[in-house]
Amino acid sequence: MDQDRPAIETTDALAAFVELPLLAPVLSEAQVHAGLTVAREFAIAAVCVRPCDVDLAVRDLSNSTVRVAAAVSYPDGGSTAGVKLYEARDLLRRGAREIDAVVNLGMMYSRQFVRVESELQQLAELCRQQQAVLKAVFEFPVMNHELRIIACKLARRTGCHFVCTATGRVRQDDFDAGVDLALSRRYGLFEVKATGAAETPEDALSLIARGVSRLSIRRPEALLTAFQRRLEESGASPAGSGGTVSQTTPPSVIS
Repeated sequence: MDQDRPAIETTDALAAFVELPLLAPVLSEAQVHAGLTVAREFAIAAVCVRPCDVDLAVRDLSNSTVRVAAAVSYPDGGSTAGVKLYEARDLLRRGAREIDAVVNLGMMYSRQFVRVESELQQLAELCRQQQAVLKAVFEFPVMNHELRIIACKLARRTGCHFVCTATGRVRQDDFDAGVDLALSRRYGLFEVKATGAAETPEDALSLIARGVSRLSIRRPEALLTAFQRRLEESGASPAGSGGTVSQTTPPSVIS
């Protein structure tokens, strides 16, 4: 448990940990716009979009607190390091403030850790120069225990701001084990973004209490509405978007 983290007592406080993924290849522009509208209405932490949607996201979320994150080399991380760097640089230029870079799973399995480290190092330096956040996305569901430990070590060594435990495209049979391993191996040098959690207030609160700083939630409106209803039933203040902002916030994403 993260003993320094206060309890979540308002919907604003919970929203500060939520990130909406808008990465499905079949999403229309209208659907992306609808997702961005929800993000803005509920004042969640961030929205992660496809590279082609960054301009739309930056425009729709202007003058809001919602951060625009962009996926790089999604979903398999198979692009070369040079292509990833070019893509990340272009997305940052367009206004993205967070980069979700998928790590090449084949390189991890081939134990080409030096190549992975070099790639992450270059991306991390680029993001630091632009005052942006780098999230290293590892596919924990298909990585063994040893590779997960090495993934966390690489993230620490290269200065990644976050370790993301999955892309969301692969079923996770040991979700909690992967999240707990990442939390135990961060050593205060990166934050953890959990993808694949059950989207209920109980599960979200449990993950936050354990130390997770971001939750990838496909239906944030359902989660936050359910949490607000729970607060109302308990007699607590249900301050949500537009209400009093809670002082409970996740750790800074800029180290």
